[in-house]
Amino acid sequence: TRPRLLRYSNLFSGGIEVVELNNPPKARNWPSMVVYAQSYIFVSGGANATKYQSYYNIVKVYSLAEDAWWEAPPLNVPRYGHTSCAL
Repeated sequence: TRPRLLRYSNLFSGGIEVVELNNPPKARNWPSMVVYAQSYIFVSGGANATKYQSYYNIVKVYSLAEDAWWEAPPLNVPRYGHTSCAL
C-alpha cells in the first residue's frame, strides 16, 4: 500500500478534521523526517519497502503551502534508520 500523508486540525476544539494531502512519491522503511520552518517536511534516505537490503540516498521535500513534493540534492551515501535535525 502507498503511504498516506494526513493533516489533522481542530484536535482540541471537539470537531477533528482530517485532510488527506498529496502522498509521498515512494514508500520506504526507516527514512529520516524533519520539519523545517513549520512549512516543509524533509524526508531522506530509507530502505526499500519490498526489496531486502536496498537503501536510498534520495531526499524529498514536501511544501505544506503548495501540497507538493520535489526532489532535493541527494545524500552523499544511502542511509536508513538515521536522524535529522533542523537548525
